[in-house]
Amino acid sequence: MINYVFLKTKEISFILFVVLAITGCSFLGRPMVKSNQNSRREYVNRHRELTSEIREAIIEAKIIKGMTKDEVIASWGEPSKINKPFTNQFGNYYGETWEYNRLLAIPIFIDFENDIVESVNDSLK
Repeated sequence: MINYVFLKTKEISFILFVVLAITGCSFLGRPMVKSNQNSRREYVNRHRELTSEIREAIIEAKIIKGMTKDEVIASWGEPSKINKPFTNQFGNYYGETWEYNRLLAIPIFIDFENDIVESVNDSLK
């Protein structure tokens, strides 16, 4: 009985490994997206003024430099946490940062400057 359970566990682990290898672990790099593809397409269709680059990013659930906060929400949904801008005791200014959680509890941070995406900090890249 113990060998059977152990064998099943090894088989499941192997299958999971194969699935991750085939997908390239790509889903680990994205947050647990709250907005679905239909709502992303609806947003893009309602906002004809978007550049083709931003339209494509939203449809593909990506975040790129130059997006507005509304466009980020359209692509990934509401952030898990928002860190407001502040200046530390040394006079260094830090803009607003949004945090998105994903699998493995490794967050993605989106930095804004004047309500526009300045950078996306992804520790898995």
